[in-house]
Amino acid sequence: MSSTIPLTEARNTLPKIIKDVKKTMDRVTITKKGKPCAVLISFDEYESIIDTIEILSNPKTMASLRRAKKQMTVGKGKTLEQIEKEFASQNKNVLTV
Repeated sequence: MSSTIPLTEARNTLPKIIKDVKKTMDRVTITKKGKPCAVLISFDEYESIIDTIEILSNPKTMASLRRAKKQMTVGKGKTLEQIEKEFASQNKNVLTV
């Protein structure tokens, strides 16, 4: 969910806004003279956005994603159940400490 508040209100209630954004993962658009000028998001969401940008900026990763998507459209993909079974069988010999 997202909310919009004027800059003057943001100045007066910034600690509460930060606490709420961190807790709820909501976005707060801050306006100045009725026009958006900034968006406040949680640090976790910020990190997630940066990670996504880095992934999408990597040509090799994007090529791999396109190949995987193409394989899925022609029926060569795997179900989650198949992947879980493969993962379990590959890791059954792994020792846990």
